[in-house]
Amino acid sequence: MNSRDEISFREIISGILIMLLSYFIIAFLNMSNEDIYNWDLSEIFSKGGWFNIVALILLFLWLFMIAIWILSLIIRIIRRLN
Repeated sequence: MNSRDEISFREIISGILIMLLSYFIIAFLNMSNEDIYNWDLSEIFSKGGWFNIVALILLFLWLFMIAIWILSLIIRIIRRLN
């Protein structure tokens, strides 16, 4: 086993804290996309400003990064159990 397969409690806690803090920042930026445009992507990209577009892209990137982080944790746990 190499040390990369080990999962520390500190890594999990710091990942969750970073995930929550970044989500609140992105949620604050995405408020107008939710309220004004009702998540209509064509309307956001045509009528929304650069701020709305960047917030939407950041939200999708955030979801992608969280999915990768969770999958890597699951893979490392499975490797650790074998």
